[in-house]
Amino acid sequence: MSDVHTRSELVRLILDHAPITIWGVTRDGRVTLSEGRANVAAGRPFLGRNLFDDLGGPEHPVWALHERAFAGELVRERVEFQGVAYDATYIPIRDESGEVIEVLGVGADVTDRVAAREELRRSTAINAVVVDNIPAGVVLVQNDGQILEANTKAIEFLGLTRDELTGRVVQDFETETILEDGRPCPAELYPVVRCLQTGEPQPSLLLGVRRPDCSLRWAVFSAVPAHHPDSGEMLGAIVSFHDVTEARIAEEQRKELEEQLARAQKMEAIGRLAGGIAHDFNNLLVAVLGHAELIRVEAGQDEEILRSADTIIHASQQAARLTEQLLGFARRGKRQLVPIDLDHQVRTVLQLLSRTIDKRIVVRHEPHTERAWIEGDPGQIEQVLVNLALNARDAMPSGGVLTFTTSVDPGAFAERHGTAEIRGPRVRLTVRDSGTGIPPEVREQIFEPFFTTKEVGKGTGMGLAVAYGIIRNHGGWLRLAPTKGEGTTFVIELPRVALGPLSEAPASRPIRDRIVRVLLVDDEALVRDVTEQHLVALGHRVEVAMGGVDAIEKYRANPDAYDVVLLDLMMPGMRGDDCFRELLKIDPTVRVVLCTGYGNDGVVSDALGDGMLGYLAKPFSRSDLARALNDALSGSD
Repeated sequence: MSDVHTRSELVRLILDHAPITIWGVTRDGRVTLSEGRANVAAGRPFLGRNLFDDLGGPEHPVWALHERAFAGELVRERVEFQGVAYDATYIPIRDESGEVIEVLGVGADVTDRVAAREELRRSTAINAVVVDNIPAGVVLVQNDGQILEANTKAIEFLGLTRDELTGRVVQDFETETILEDGRPCPAELYPVVRCLQTGEPQPSLLLGVRRPDCSLRWAVFSAVPAHHPDSGEMLGAIVSFHDVTEARIAEEQRKELEEQLARAQKMEAIGRLAGGIAHDFNNLLVAVLGHAELIRVEAGQDEEILRSADTIIHASQQAARLTEQLLGFARRGKRQLVPIDLDHQVRTVLQLLSRTIDKRIVVRHEPHTERAWIEGDPGQIEQVLVNLALNARDAMPSGGVLTFTTSVDPGAFAERHGTAEIRGPRVRLTVRDSGTGIPPEVREQIFEPFFTTKEVGKGTGMGLAVAYGIIRNHGGWLRLAPTKGEGTTFVIELPRVALGPLSEAPASRPIRDRIVRVLLVDDEALVRDVTEQHLVALGHRVEVAMGGVDAIEKYRANPDAYDVVLLDLMMPGMRGDDCFRELLKIDPTVRVVLCTGYGNDGVVSDALGDGMLGYLAKPFSRSDLARALNDALSGSD
């Protein structure tokens, strides 16, 4: 075999097995050359054929590329022919005169490469969709800290556009970032920065991010290194984070509710303790005040004894006022319920205080456009307003501004504060001063009895405690509102009522002047003894019962033997209200005066509604006792 023949066969073998095809085409479309692997299987079918016939006419896009080559242009394009993708080159072949007489085409089969690239593009698009829709922010950062890419969740969380985020360096990030305790977070603590420095995955870290709109968002950030799949070279880091803002807000609200509940339960417990102390103290004061009055009567003209008795009486009355404050805090104080225009009440208090408030304090009243009607005891509501105003005055020794603002919400709803719930329309009174404010460390104690931040001798610590008790006793809520900067703001919320007609004052009852037969019921010997002495001194006949069961037995034995029953409320075994209902079963016309050191609370109100004729608050004087009996027996035979 000749060398020429051998080289020719070698070239054919190379062409037949190389991923290329070579062809030649004349101006009229005749194929003059057809070599290459694409022709092997078909036995070189294109040689001598007309390309127009195979393309379906000269308007085919592939022929247009040939036309450009016939015009003298070297053309390189990717084409598809009979299902195969080629990177094709069209070379003009010229004769001796320079005229293009033929086009030589060379095409490399890139079908597999195109398919692989398309698959890569498709998988990349799928991955992008997946990353963009996962419920977390994802940021790609290269080794120098530059941000390459971020998904939509990350962009939305940070409050930036994609252009504003990508290209920036995380170490130079201007967005404010804070730690869980509120301190600024330095860049060296960012998980991504530590990951880039160490090449190790970083544990999760809770961070707050201040967005451009000044809102604060919280997320748990973590970072892992990104390595080249083949070489293992570290290319950067992948940052992922989960937005926990809503969960954090919910947790803070839960903690606040728990704290409110704990504070409310604490105040309830303190209230019960205060009420119990006031009750026991009032029983002792009955004996002290009663015996002091007896001593005064027996003293005759002895001025020294009279002076001592008066001193005891005066001290007892002061102690009684203190227990009344305790009962007010414990929500057991006596109160009347009448319609009150709250703005009118505010104006009245401000007029009352106009002479005692420093002239350097500007007092403002911002009433609501509508009447802010509530139902309550005018005296007690006045006491609340006075207490708050005096506290504000003391907090502004150099002057300032004190503002009373009333608002009305007509909507029907329920709002819970700790264990209290206000249902329906409400009236809100805000009392705001520009004073020194209340230190954070004592804010939770301000409503406790006897707690004060004032100097010794300048405050009893009962002002806010009494105000708190009165408002709670009226079905409302008194709270200390958060303030920005200096000053203090208290908010009172009370149920709103429609204006109703004022009830007429009851007609005065005539004082009776006859011997009264009294069944005295009390478990405290000190109270029984001194009350019995007062009743005897008033000219009445007395039989004593040491408790509810004893009283029922005595009354059942002879109901006609008694004109009135003087009945203690809180007794062991059987309470006074339960005893009263048993007495009603024996005698529906029984006349009962309830005597208690707890004040006129719900139990007393219910008993009065059931037919009890009177109520006597401990401690009482002889004249108080006589008046209660006369009121109960007025109009009887």
